[in-house]
Amino acid sequence: MRSNKTLIIILFSLALQSGFAQNTEREVLVSLDSAVRFMQGNKDPGRALAYCNAVQKKARANDLWAKAKSFEISGLVYKNTNHQDSAILHFRQALYNFNIADTTDWFESYLVCRNMASIHQRYQLYDMAKTYYDSALYFISNHVIFNPEISRQDKDHHRRDLVLYFIGQNSAERGHIELALDQLRSIEQADTIKGSTRIRAMNYQGILYKNGGMYDSAKVKFQKIIESPMASKSYQAIAWHNLAGTFYDEGHTKEALKIIDKAIEVKSGLKSQRSLFISFLDKGEYLMQYGRPELAYQVFKKGLLLDLDVSRSRSLFVVYHYLDKVCGQLNKFDESDEWSERYFSASEAFNDERESLSLEDKRSNILASIQKFEMKLVSEKREVELNNRNDKNKVVAVVLLILAFSAFYWFYKEKKSRHKKGKKALSEDISSIVLSGIDPPEPEREEEEDNT
Repeated sequence: MRSNKTLIIILFSLALQSGFAQNTEREVLVSLDSAVRFMQGNKDPGRALAYCNAVQKKARANDLWAKAKSFEISGLVYKNTNHQDSAILHFRQALYNFNIADTTDWFESYLVCRNMASIHQRYQLYDMAKTYYDSALYFISNHVIFNPEISRQDKDHHRRDLVLYFIGQNSAERGHIELALDQLRSIEQADTIKGSTRIRAMNYQGILYKNGGMYDSAKVKFQKIIESPMASKSYQAIAWHNLAGTFYDEGHTKEALKIIDKAIEVKSGLKSQRSLFISFLDKGEYLMQYGRPELAYQVFKKGLLLDLDVSRSRSLFVVYHYLDKVCGQLNKFDESDEWSERYFSASEAFNDERESLSLEDKRSNILASIQKFEMKLVSEKREVELNNRNDKNKVVAVVLLILAFSAFYWFYKEKKSRHKKGKKALSEDISSIVLSGIDPPEPEREEEEDNT
């Protein structure tokens, strides 16, 4: 544990280096640090908010940075405890105070905008999320450019690249599949972007191809990640999982089961139990489809033994629904009712709305957009090839023109040389005749040769 003295020294050194909070009082800085410590990992959200409120009371009226920082921390507390409306209100206050504060550091505004974007993205408010992602990109870019002395360049460049990836993801969620693929492909092909972000871009492209029913293209992307030296074990595990899902969607359940076991094997060596649970969840679904409900039941129960509270997770509590179904198949009707009650209780807590489009409609829309994007790539490739061919033809034409001009020039020069020799000979003849007292004969007029 760090002592209060150490915390104060760290806070003051960071504040002075960044140009922030030179005038912020020591007691306020300590309160801010305490709020951060109790906020992280939801250690004690109540105490974190209490320290933030204390900062609002203790900070001088003109200490806008301290007030903004306390709103940012309280916004994170509300976000982490799933009180998103309150989080948005506090983030807005933070952004307002950061923007009017007398500072040139853009980093804090970047963090606030990125958090605002993620909240709106989560609740499918994609246009607002895009606005905040654009703002986050603006702030982090300015931070890198205008504050090189305090910017941690490598990390800040990575943060900027991540926003580009999130913008591509946002485009896909808004239904702009062509734009999303174009943005993600640009990230994948850019050597200046960190390898992990390029891997993420490849993975998301694979997901779009998979959701669009273009299974071969999806497999290429996921296989490329698995074989890439840039991919960490975590990303390789995700690629194995998504590759299994691709085979399953394609109707090859037996192959999907083999591949999902590989994903589970890799994930078992990672810290993220949530990721491992999702693979157990999918494997159980595959086994149900494969006609092995007893094995599916064991896999679902094995997933529930992991240290996760699935009842609070929108993406995980469906295990209750699967257990309800598989217990029905195994004639465990009492247990089936129990899981059914848990499922409906959890689903009501999230108040899920019915989606307007069916899975088939979504897949059809995605496939149409992907095909349009692929046609665009083919068109661009043909245009490049045509331009290259035209460039080659132009070079050949220029070379032929130079050769023709050279031949003409040589012919012209040679003819002029012969003409000069003829005139010299004629002049010598005339001189000899004049010297002998005989009038020279009138020379025949040549057709404009002498004037050529």
